[in-house]
Amino acid sequence: MNLSKEMAIAGNGATACRCSDCNAYTIIYVSKNLYKITLQRDTVIELTKPIFITGGFAGYCTNQNSIEHKYEVNEEGFSINAFWSKKDKMYKSEGKTIIEGRHEFYDYNF
Repeated sequence: MNLSKEMAIAGNGATACRCSDCNAYTIIYVSKNLYKITLQRDTVIELTKPIFITGGFAGYCTNQNSIEHKYEVNEEGFSINAFWSKKDKMYKSEGKTIIEGRHEFYDYNF
């Protein structure tokens, strides 16, 4: 679900998605008019390791949809700005769509 203006609150988790890959962030700033938010990259700890089998170009990950992660706020993490798109009714940052919550996903099979 796309990040709504109501969920754009400093301290909340958010995710930046481009194509099939997603990265977890924490909202650290919200402008008064809710037009701009700043997100800071979280530290992500992989709790489940990917399992690869031979196949495809270099291999195939059999469990990429079930990999679990732990998220920690990283005050040293790099930040990105996202802006509200009136046309699309969502926050966007350099081609990335911003969705609610923290979700880390790397598409090993892309």
